[in-house]
Amino acid sequence: MLKMEDGVIENERNTERWRTALANLTETSSNLDSLENLLMKKSVFVDDQSFSRAQVCTQQARTIKEPCSFIRNGDQEALEQRVELLEREVDAAISAAAHARTEKRQAESVQKAAELRVQQLNKELENTSSMAIFFYSLLVYAYRCIRSTGTHNDSTFICISIPQFVQLDSYVSYAEVFGLHMEELRAKQEEIYKRDKEIKLLEAIIKTLGGNPPQFSDG
Repeated sequence: MLKMEDGVIENERNTERWRTALANLTETSSNLDSLENLLMKKSVFVDDQSFSRAQVCTQQARTIKEPCSFIRNGDQEALEQRVELLEREVDAAISAAAHARTEKRQAESVQKAAELRVQQLNKELENTSSMAIFFYSLLVYAYRCIRSTGTHNDSTFICISIPQFVQLDSYVSYAEVFGLHMEELRAKQEEIYKRDKEIKLLEAIIKTLGGNPPQFSDG
């Protein structure tokens, strides 16, 4: 009698364990379904290996969802090993998805940095072009002022009146370059001054000889 009662109790315990195992399998199946949807819709795979792992998890989830009526008493250990294997595969798939998202964020950061650098280079190029135009205009303006003045003293230089629209404050860092251009202007001014002296000397000689001095053009 006691043996029968012990057998009944043992059967009830086995039944309870199987019910728990089946409940765990059902929950695992639901979790794998959710993981499948997540991997298919939101994950970004950067290589074939990550995609293959996710595909294996999907196939294994379909296998678990099949009817469990074939389970026998001797299959419990194999089933537990199978569940552990599935858990490891799920962890690996989650890690691969996280790694893919990290690499995607890094790639986006590199792309943004490259775009910012291109914008900076374009801006620097535009500023350089503006400076070239500014100095060229300044040279032309100064040359015209020198030519129109026509007088010069060795101890002084012609004062060039810069138009008001030129914003010199934005070009302070280019003072050294501007100084080089001014030296070039001074050399041109000296050359023009010497040429004017020669012209005046020739005009005086022509007048002394009784002729009419020629009309020199500004060119």
